[in-house]
Amino acid sequence: MPTLTNLIYYRVDDKIYELTVTNAAGAPVNITDAKLWFTVKTAKTDADAAALVRKRSLNAGGADAQAKVTNGPGGVARFYVKPADTAAIPEGTYYHDFQLRLDVSDLVKTAVYGAYIIVGDITETIV
Repeated sequence: MPTLTNLIYYRVDDKIYELTVTNAAGAPVNITDAKLWFTVKTAKTDADAAALVRKRSLNAGGADAQAKVTNGPGGVARFYVKPADTAAIPEGTYYHDFQLRLDVSDLVKTAVYGAYIIVGDITETIV
């Protein structure tokens, strides 16, 4: 069952989201060859192509700089949000989810979902 987690993100900050996938007993799920997705949308019904932020692993059409498995047997993956990803997004509340597809089962699993709250920067000039 997916976990409801609301995230607060400060616009134009670097952010690494680390996700650990576990089974019902709390043991790690091996995600070594899993395809990964992190998506932020204005509305849940928006097409993926219209997403405000879209991060995918290399084997899902993205790049290692977007999302990657960092400890497959331990069920750990990382998703990377860069300042340019959010610079044009207004402050507000959006929707997000983290999904994965395990190659062994070919099943898609939504691991985490919820509100994605973007807060504007106070300090805008960093030298």
